[in-house]
Amino acid sequence: MNENTLNQNSVRTNSFEPPYLLVLFSLSIMRNKQGQRCVDSLWGRDLEEHVRYLKDLTIIASTSHEIPAEDATLIDDNPLFLNTKIIEVPEPKSTLAALKNSPLVARVIWRALKHTRVVHSSVASWPIPEAWFITPMLFFRKRWHLIIVESAFWRASPSETSLLKKIRANVHEFLNKRCLQRADLSIFTHAGYINSLLQKDQSRGQVISASWINESDILKPADLQQQIQIKQSQFNQPIKLVFAGRLNPDKGINFLINALADLIATGAHLSLDIYGDGVLRQACIDLIAMRGLSDHVRLCGMVNYGAEFYTRLKQYDVLIVPSLTDEQPRIVYDAYSQGLPVLASNTAGLKQCVVDGATGWLFDVGNTEDCKKKLTYIMSQRQQLAKMSEACVTYAHSMTHQEMHRRRLVLLQKLAPQF
Repeated sequence: MNENTLNQNSVRTNSFEPPYLLVLFSLSIMRNKQGQRCVDSLWGRDLEEHVRYLKDLTIIASTSHEIPAEDATLIDDNPLFLNTKIIEVPEPKSTLAALKNSPLVARVIWRALKHTRVVHSSVASWPIPEAWFITPMLFFRKRWHLIIVESAFWRASPSETSLLKKIRANVHEFLNKRCLQRADLSIFTHAGYINSLLQKDQSRGQVISASWINESDILKPADLQQQIQIKQSQFNQPIKLVFAGRLNPDKGINFLINALADLIATGAHLSLDIYGDGVLRQACIDLIAMRGLSDHVRLCGMVNYGAEFYTRLKQYDVLIVPSLTDEQPRIVYDAYSQGLPVLASNTAGLKQCVVDGATGWLFDVGNTEDCKKKLTYIMSQRQQLAKMSEACVTYAHSMTHQEMHRRRLVLLQKLAPQF
């Protein structure tokens, strides 16, 4: 079963009644100046969806001493979380600290398991994932176990040279596979993870893409038509590309700048704005200067996710995602919500998000020539580019954050014991 088979009629009710334990060490509980508990705004959006359909929810999360941002989601005195129990465990700052905290964390999880029927965890928390605690406990305290996998960041990149990091990545890969293969259900963001992590028993895995967009974020029909008209009037202007993401080697940013430089050197009318920060920021500045691209490529820094970011996206013609890893970036659906087609590398995480020729185009991973070929084609298809906006917005309506949770609820109702 994949996300396309999870139709609306599959939902029997809009809730899940059995006691549900959500254990996520990557979820940080912060306190504002008034001492009230709160979480990052995106985590808050996710938790709000959880509590809408999980009627008996307990959360185990990490305590953070960071100062929350102004837009953080309030947990205390928030009616949505009135019936939600939250248990905090220490947030480790290192592997050694995580090991020292392990006995306490194990006791907390063990006690919480006594009062639940379904437990939800992850293998992506760092440095010790919660599933490593839960999986062996379930040999003794039988519970239905759900694991969500939205990325495999623990894997070493092909260019990694550190032996220690390679060993750590292999240990995580081995233990994560064992946890996933013992879980009753694992939900992945793309089929590539099912193939590599579940291997033989793939019936335990389902695919549901991850998205942050809300229905209210998506362009309204009148705004979409206005945007199409504006873009159709700009046929003689350069194609405006945008990149948004971390500036690190896995995102393919150096590869992208070099591909663009080659095309511009031949007279191509292109521009690129880069949003984000990371370890390659200075390298990008140097490369832009070396390739003589200061009039064509701009580093725009960070921008707040939400309305401001969506407003920026609408200014461009194409989002480009040259990722080198198998992660499924949510940014694709952000772009679709604003009527923006996507040019992306055909990784396992991206090829399921882009309908080639309808909502965007795919090129071979890390292949400069293929990327340039697709960009050259796009420059000759300005009329098609504007029209693709409608297909992108239509796709976005089926990939909202709420729809992601609805599909998870369908699976819970179909597969989890109702007790």
